[in-house]
Amino acid sequence: MTWIHLTVVFCAVLLAAAPAMAQETATATRAQRKLLLEGLDAHAAEKFEEAAELFRAANREGELNIVWLNLGRALQKSGDCEGAKEAYERAPDAPAVPKPSAELVRETAQKYRAELNASCPGRLRVVCAQPDITLEVDGQPWACDESGEIAPGTHTVVATWRGQDKRGTANVQAFESAALSFGFTQAPVRPERAQPAAESSSNLTTYAWVATGLSVALIGTGAVLAVQRVDTIDRANSTRVESEYRSLRDDYDSQSALMWTTFGLGLAAGTAAGFLFYLDGQEEAGVGWLIGPTSVAVEVRF
Repeated sequence: MTWIHLTVVFCAVLLAAAPAMAQETATATRAQRKLLLEGLDAHAAEKFEEAAELFRAANREGELNIVWLNLGRALQKSGDCEGAKEAYERAPDAPAVPKPSAELVRETAQKYRAELNASCPGRLRVVCAQPDITLEVDGQPWACDESGEIAPGTHTVVATWRGQDKRGTANVQAFESAALSFGFTQAPVRPERAQPAAESSSNLTTYAWVATGLSVALIGTGAVLAVQRVDTIDRANSTRVESEYRSLRDDYDSQSALMWTTFGLGLAAGTAAGFLFYLDGQEEAGVGWLIGPTSVAVEVRF
């Protein structure tokens, strides 16, 4: 006999016997009988939430063990595990109708409660000692330090932290909470230092030779200006014309200023070339250099 048939029989017997059992432990009122019948109809139509409300209304007219049993079944079918559990727990102790017997109601409530324990979820909380631990429960992601619903049974929990794994099992029961904790004491593996986006050694060599060429060109230009400067002063000293002398002296002063400027720039370019050659040589000593158009940075790699 299915539970629907059993519940209908319970209610039918109750209604048929009600007029003759005023002296018994419980009597269903006319309003209760109407609500019970409507609840059974809603339950048969799989309108479980509506059925539950009708059974609750019947209980407000006066508690009966058979009403609590029907209410628990409707709540179980609607997915309200906690409400169904409470109803099944109260059914055996509620005022009993003569038929079905209180013992049969108690046994049926225990049977339904066993179904709840096999299907309703428990809760699992996994405590993580390190905040960046990642978790999987039965292959699915799980959050650290948060309690979540999970089906009853044994579950495999895997914790991963910086390339290390630990496993554990959690035995979860319906309506109960289970907890696991994971922590890693081994020192984490030091991540490899990211290599800077440095210019290659060949680029350093290129820059050094460019600076060398520039230095040679500037110093050569300064030498040419020095020769011209000597020629200009000789011509100034040999002229007898005052205006020509002054003009040659002005040329001499301009050539002197330009000569020293080019010599200075040539010396700076030569110094830069020497520094770049030095950096290029240090590559073999394990020192990486980053050369950019506006900055120079260094990173020592061990």
